[in-house]
Amino acid sequence: MEQRTQIHLDKAYHSCIFHINPSDSSWPSIELWFDEDILFLDPLGFAQWHAHYDRWGDERRNLIEALRTVRKLMSGQLCLVEILDGNGKCWGGSLLGPKEIPRTLGHEPKSFRRIFFNQPPIHEAIDFGRYWEGKKQWVELQTKQDTEKFLAENSMEPIW
Repeated sequence: MEQRTQIHLDKAYHSCIFHINPSDSSWPSIELWFDEDILFLDPLGFAQWHAHYDRWGDERRNLIEALRTVRKLMSGQLCLVEILDGNGKCWGGSLLGPKEIPRTLGHEPKSFRRIFFNQPPIHEAIDFGRYWEGKKQWVELQTKQDTEKFLAENSMEPIW
């Protein structure tokens, strides 16, 4: 456990951070950031991704949901898929299943980096044949089809 103090808007915030470390220290760890009294989790992090588990009013329920995510990351049921530009800069990422791809891409995407816990990152070329190029983003074809169907059923026009 690591304790850390951060200053934000002239106020000190104290955190207790629990790390789940991989076997190779150059690979990312899973981090659970708790308040100083370890009463609530805020946030859960892995590599450059993080999420705030605050959907429920009950902090125990939020923690259970976060721990389910941790278990899925540790077992390989989920991985982080980062979208990289031509310089290798990450422009976002999502937790997805091992073979899933992001539903949308932006920022002139060039490749993916798939990160599993306790494994080296895997660089992948983007199969642009699985995406439709819109004005501002690429949309995965099945997502586009599902969205257009929903919009049509609700008498709405797509804004592609």
